Amino acid sequence: MSDGWTDKRGRHLINFLVNSPEGTFFLESIDASAESHDARILADLLEKKVEEIGKEYVVQIVTDNGANYKAAGRLLEQRIPGLFWTPCAAHCIDLMLEDIGKMNEFKPYIQKARDVTTFIYRHGRILSAMREKTNGRDPVRPATTRFATAFLTLQSLNKHRNELRRLFVSDDWSDNKLSKTSKGKKVMETILSSKFWDQVEDCLRATLHLLIVLRIVDGDEKPAMPKLSSGMNHAKKKITESFTSNNKTRLLAKLMEIIEDRWSDQMEVKLYGAALFLNPSKYFELKRSDPVFARKQRQLFNDVLEKMIAHRFQKRREEGNNFNPLILEEFQWDNEWVDDSRDLVHEDGDLEWHHVDEAVGASSNLNNSNLRSRGVGESSGPPIVYDRRHGPSNRRLTNEDEENDEDDMNTED
Repeated sequence: MSDGWTDKRGRHLINFLVNSPEGTFFLESIDASAESHDARILADLLEKKVEEIGKEYVVQIVTDNGANYKAAGRLLEQRIPGLFWTPCAAHCIDLMLEDIGKMNEFKPYIQKARDVTTFIYRHGRILSAMREKTNGRDPVRPATTRFATAFLTLQSLNKHRNELRRLFVSDDWSDNKLSKTSKGKKVMETILSSKFWDQVEDCLRATLHLLIVLRIVDGDEKPAMPKLSSGMNHAKKKITESFTSNNKTRLLAKLMEIIEDRWSDQMEVKLYGAALFLNPSKYFELKRSDPVFARKQRQLFNDVLEKMIAHRFQKRREEGNNFNPLILEEFQWDNEWVDDSRDLVHEDGDLEWHHVDEAVGASSNLNNSNLRSRGVGESSGPPIVYDRRHGPSNRRLTNEDEENDEDDMNTED
């Protein structure tokens, strides 16, 4: 992962981090102030880091969503065929929030909310009186990004709007000399304005579900990729339902244009669709509610799988090894995808599962089964594909066969 930023001295720094099942680790930070930040230079920097780690160990590169990084990612995918580049999902959603915050329907009211919180936090007596009304809760809610903070603060203000209204009609306010100032009067008018709170509610309808997706992708506890596409699809549906029911179709059209433009331009990458396909709790639910979208995710998974297999076995083909990973007897059981750990049958004993295997003859029975494999000296031909119902066959699986298999699985279920 790489992340560029500019420090107080004006230096452009690029951080490099590595993520694995063990967590995220800082690798290096370099000063790229003297370098032009075009796609080729960025691709060279990222490729150098990939080579230091080892190309065989790096599956994915994540950068921010700038056009130069996007072009650099495409260059890297050409140079390293088995590599996937993806933009930062949190950055993409944050840009959506920024664009929504600039809309004429929301921008003035977001600024009014900032004026309210700034005024309250600058005056200790007013802040103390507000906390007394809200049982110690503050309206400002810091978040990981500036724009998320703005909308979460709006959410908190809306939650405590009745307490804020009571504050600005109380003796604590009227007896305070700040109530006579122009800024104080404007803040009071904002808090007591029904139109202000109506616009705040619209702003929250537009952003609440995007904030939920942002929380998913910005968390460190669980992998976010399997939930990203389904989460974003769900957010768009909820936003559409919210504004359709309130007869605000013109506002909805503007919102969806912002969301779709950002998403399709930056986040429509195959790896996210493949991750959704491999998430049964989301995919099968999606298959029932939106079969067209579900089929698209399955196709994205097929594309990703094709790329991975083509790269993984390219060297074997170049070396003349006619290895076929789909024939059981030729499968490489010592590869990294197979768990060869020998777990104990009982935690307090020394009997291992491979002992059970030897005792019942499971592996030997499997090796002596009637599954065909290509014998030595046989002419090469189309690989044998074992059909789970009809036994070995030389036919290749077509898209129609895939659909039939899927229908059969649904029937059996």
